[in-house]
Amino acid sequence: MISIEKDKYKLLKKIKDPKFNIDNIDRYYLSIQLGVRDFQVFILDGADRRALLLEDYIFEETNNIDALIEILKRAFDNHHLLLAGFWKSVSVIFKNRKFALVPEIFFSRDNAVQLLSLNHQVNKNTTSILSLHHQKASFVNVFGAEKKLIDFFNNIYKTKKVKYMHQSSPVINGSLKVTDNNFLVYIDRFNLHISVIQNGSLLFYNQFLIKKIEDYTRYIKLVAADLKIDLSNTEILLYGFLGKNTPQFKYLEKNVQNIKLGGRPKGIKFGYVFDEIADHQYFDIYSLYSIAG
Repeated sequence: MISIEKDKYKLLKKIKDPKFNIDNIDRYYLSIQLGVRDFQVFILDGADRRALLLEDYIFEETNNIDALIEILKRAFDNHHLLLAGFWKSVSVIFKNRKFALVPEIFFSRDNAVQLLSLNHQVNKNTTSILSLHHQKASFVNVFGAEKKLIDFFNNIYKTKKVKYMHQSSPVINGSLKVTDNNFLVYIDRFNLHISVIQNGSLLFYNQFLIKKIEDYTRYIKLVAADLKIDLSNTEILLYGFLGKNTPQFKYLEKNVQNIKLGGRPKGIKFGYVFDEIADHQYFDIYSLYSIAG
């Protein structure tokens, strides 16, 4: 059980490359990924595509948006970098279940609310409806985020146009860049993501809430059966917050054939300081910057 400090958030992991230079912040890409109980910070040097900083925080869960924003304010106020405004770009990634992948032919800004409402109840008074166009994959990711969170980030980074996206977008981007054909499983702290790529195109993506360990294999087998994929001769690339000695990995290895821990997304340089992080971890936030190798 992780205890939370008096500020109601706790730093779990910090990796900082010695090549980080505050004087070069205008060429650095800042990414912030926010979930229901955690957030990550990642900084990439856009000039040479080098990972410079990774921080991982956990905080007390709350259903009150004002309480969440107060936690974020404390974290940002106590941080020596997050309040800076001269980044090359700023991206904010939301980890929630309010998203819908829509073929681009069916999407228009006028029907975005209706499209998202097919999957999730939407309160237009408190929720901003946003979208991200995946041109190469020919679909649009429509997603919702609390308006107060959007205001929070816009007020901090007033000089930048903040890029907002849903966690599913970098996961899909990373999956498309791994190989032209793959069955990829990403285990987040609170969700299971499955993406299937065939012939360089997205065949399937969804995320599932895990309540017990048997759910991991149940969802993998359900997706495979629905897509008529034979798991006996299909390699499954596994990413996420687990290791070879964890109960999740041992259970998966015992119950699903051909499980293999995946490597880091292509197109990013990692210095020696990142060696303490396993290659299969932080696939989502890394994959925002992955490119075909």
